[in-house]
Amino acid sequence: MYFFQKNKFVIVFSVLCVIGGAFVVVNWLLNMPGIDALFTTYVYVKFNTALCFIILGTALLPTQFESKKYDKIIFLALSLSLTLIAILTLSQYIFHFDSGIDQLFITDRLAISHKNPFPGRMMPQVAVVFGLSGLALLGFTTKNKLIHNLSQYALHLVTIISLVAIISYLYSLPFLYSIQSHDSVLLIAAALLFFTSISASLLHPSLGITGLFTGNMVGNKMARRLFTLMMVVIVIFGSLKEQSVGFKLFSFDTSFSLLIICLLLASLAIIWHTANWLNKIDLKRHEAEEEIKVMNEELEERVEERSAELQNLLEKYKEAELKFRTLAEKSLVGVYISQKERFTYVNPRFAEIFGYQPHELTNTTESAVKIIIDEEDRATVRKHVEARYKGEAENAHYEVRGKKKDGTYNYVEFYGNRVIIDGEPSIIGTMLDITERRMAEGELRSSEHKYKLLFESNPQPMSMIARDDLSIIAINDAAANLYGYTKEELLQLRATVFRPVEDLGQQLEIFKKKMSGSTNLGVIRHVRKDGAFIFVNIIAHDIIFEGRWVRLSLITDITEKLKAEESLQKSEANLKTIMDTTDVAYALLDKKLRVFAYNPMAAKFIQSQYNHLLKKGDQLVEYFPKERLPQFIKNAEEVLKGSNISYEINYPQPDGTEFWFYTKLFPITNEKQEIFGLMMSISDITERKKAEESLKAAYNLIQDHIGSIKDMAWKQSHLIRSPVANLKALAALLNEDPADSKILQFINLELDRLDSVIIDMAEDASNHGI
Repeated sequence: MYFFQKNKFVIVFSVLCVIGGAFVVVNWLLNMPGIDALFTTYVYVKFNTALCFIILGTALLPTQFESKKYDKIIFLALSLSLTLIAILTLSQYIFHFDSGIDQLFITDRLAISHKNPFPGRMMPQVAVVFGLSGLALLGFTTKNKLIHNLSQYALHLVTIISLVAIISYLYSLPFLYSIQSHDSVLLIAAALLFFTSISASLLHPSLGITGLFTGNMVGNKMARRLFTLMMVVIVIFGSLKEQSVGFKLFSFDTSFSLLIICLLLASLAIIWHTANWLNKIDLKRHEAEEEIKVMNEELEERVEERSAELQNLLEKYKEAELKFRTLAEKSLVGVYISQKERFTYVNPRFAEIFGYQPHELTNTTESAVKIIIDEEDRATVRKHVEARYKGEAENAHYEVRGKKKDGTYNYVEFYGNRVIIDGEPSIIGTMLDITERRMAEGELRSSEHKYKLLFESNPQPMSMIARDDLSIIAINDAAANLYGYTKEELLQLRATVFRPVEDLGQQLEIFKKKMSGSTNLGVIRHVRKDGAFIFVNIIAHDIIFEGRWVRLSLITDITEKLKAEESLQKSEANLKTIMDTTDVAYALLDKKLRVFAYNPMAAKFIQSQYNHLLKKGDQLVEYFPKERLPQFIKNAEEVLKGSNISYEINYPQPDGTEFWFYTKLFPITNEKQEIFGLMMSISDITERKKAEESLKAAYNLIQDHIGSIKDMAWKQSHLIRSPVANLKALAALLNEDPADSKILQFINLELDRLDSVIIDMAEDASNHGI
């Protein structure tokens, strides 16, 4: 986790941290009487302080074991919790407020007895130490080297503060570690913080001061030894001083003088111990140098002896060597002589093949087989060599894998014959480097395998056609299926079967042209077995196959693609015609309300209403009216969630008139029904709105006329009823006495009155426009 170093020291003090904190937490929670007395008298540690010890130890423990799935999250969470508790506690001291964290987990029952004004609150010094520790651990979660260094020095600062507290406690210097006697940083807690901070710094032992103590150089060892001895001396004399004060054995002056004398004596002892230790190291170094000198002298003697032996051997074979070198030194093949499994001679070419100089192979006591033969083939070579040394075979010929000086491998072919030189069985022979040949053979086999894999199993149709007679040399299953034949049928035919009769001349011209590289022949019309035409795209390349020039072709059926493209082009043309000629403004917006498509009516609308020249990429909200923008954004958000929205909206014009538009917003989706934008359509409905207003006015006018007619009709009906009623009565009287002239006079009078009413009705109708 975060490349932390593993160290048992970290595990030990992390566990001690957790155990110490748990002891205090358990006492706070269970309130055990026996422990409570000790807890109250000597070890008054706040609950939050103990909790911080547990968090710190728990955070460090996972760093020392194999990383698991959630270790990083746990480490980060614990480090952050430790930091937040410390910072919140310090904030209460600085800003004088109570956040409630001091007694969040448990009530401080000892606060009254200790006269603590802040129950449950850890000391500010302790909060600073835990805060620095938490920040350091958080810094280690990053990958920044500078932050790692700062985090390491933060831990060093914790170590220094803890050390000062320990020394102050041991030497009764309360101004360095305490504000009140009951709130002092106890020796055990300070010591635990001291060792825990050192443990945490070991997560990155190469950083900061820790690097001074963790190396293996003499200076690092000396630093560890001196620091350890100094700490032991400080603790011992501090304890003795504390005991002497407790038992009142000496006065202050006497105690101080004895302390100085003891520290001087201890320093002298440390110097004496360190000097002896360094002298021992120097003595061991001197002894090692002497041993090396002796070994060098022995080696020089052995080299001289070996040189003398070689000189004698060279003199014996000087005459034979002169003759042999004439042939061997300039040879283009490797020449060697071996005796007792060692090379006594190799020519320059032999050494060059294995990356050596000739003398490097001959001036060695190591087995020749071990030097230049790969481990897997050594048994084979030894079998051939021993057979000739023993006389079981006179010659041998074999191929093996060699080993070059740089550790790489090559392939070599040995020819060797058995000879006797100076009474010893020897082998003289030649060697050829066949690496390139073996690689070529391997590449050929690999190529054949790749060909079979890529050609035969390729899902794309492929074919091989002889350029001279257009016979089909090879074709895969995909191509056979494309043309409706079987592979066996096609292998008996020529490539002319794929082309219509009228295209054969074009086909011949194409095969006459040599193609040195991959060439795209473009779209070509082919014919299937059933006579149906298809269109294919061919990528061809000329190669030599079995001694003939053939054309290797990769065939792609694009018939459906061409049909789809033609249909798409027609659709796009129709859509463009509709969009360009429609009276409706259309605009397509992405999720950020940027315009990425629009028709001329949309540009005209934006120009006329917003005085803006519309273009692709425009941000609609930049020129949209501010008073209408919030509602538009709200509508757009609903549409991007899948809703369709429509509304009517008016746009006041400079001349006082109003334009009305019907606006629709609906989402744009892809094939996966994912919404990637919205479309806005705007229709001018001004004329319709005007017609609606005119219709409304006409309706109101008709209603007014109807009211007037009703009033007039009531009035005239009332006027008519009177003469009609009188006429009816007079008619009844006249029936009784037809000769009564008086009744006849009254009838004539009522008829005149009725005629007058009818004339008035006609005038009223004329005045009302009826």
